[in-house]
Amino acid sequence: MNDDVDDAGGGHDAWLAESRALLAAARGNPRRVGEAVREIARAGFRDLELSPAIVWDYLTVSSPGLFGEAGYSDAEVDALTPEIERAMAEASRRPAEE
Repeated sequence: MNDDVDDAGGGHDAWLAESRALLAAARGNPRRVGEAVREIARAGFRDLELSPAIVWDYLTVSSPGLFGEAGYSDAEVDALTPEIERAMAEASRRPAEE
């Protein structure tokens, strides 16, 4: 994993640990995986000011990546890629102004 993001106050490490736990709990349920990815991405954007590309890297590109660290096989991640992409796109949208 790329740990060069500023971790003042432990936010980065906490985000990584929470992300792994969310993905592990969602394993085997694509809908829950999508919900977990949206939550992980939104927290990364909001709390750590990460870009979508950096969150994507943490999830799937880095070796082993958050999915790998949560116990997913490469085949599972490949099968979930459309759901992961959809959830990332949804999380990337800014909420409508009220």
